[in-house]
Amino acid sequence: MKTTKSTFTALIMASSTLLCQFLSAQTSADYFNRGNEKGRLGDFEGAISDFTRAIQLNPKAPYAYHNRGVAKKDFGDDKGAISDYSRAIELDPKDAKAYYYRGNAKTSIGDTLGGMLDFNQAIALAPKIAGG
Repeated sequence: MKTTKSTFTALIMASSTLLCQFLSAQTSADYFNRGNEKGRLGDFEGAISDFTRAIQLNPKAPYAYHNRGVAKKDFGDDKGAISDYSRAIELDPKDAKAYYYRGNAKTSIGDTLGGMLDFNQAIALAPKIAGG
């Protein structure tokens, strides 16, 4: 009888653990939204961390790379921002804002020509972006 009781107890404990893991599981969208909120509050390191987790869960999401690029730029990591904007553009070549923001980051590191090319592409995709 003891074996049955201990087996039953072990099954209950394992089920409880799995249920807790299932209920606490967060999606890419959850991390993305939390990253946006942290960025809005000025917690750029926290935002970068959450966007990174969103990317790990959904590596084909251009918006996560785009927003992580914004957080990296705000944190002072222009080269990291350029890398993220570039990946966002690979995934969504029509993302005019990614070109625009990458142009800003390139200009910040002294790549004026690269920045101008990105600004031109942003304007070609969304002419209204030239107004800011």
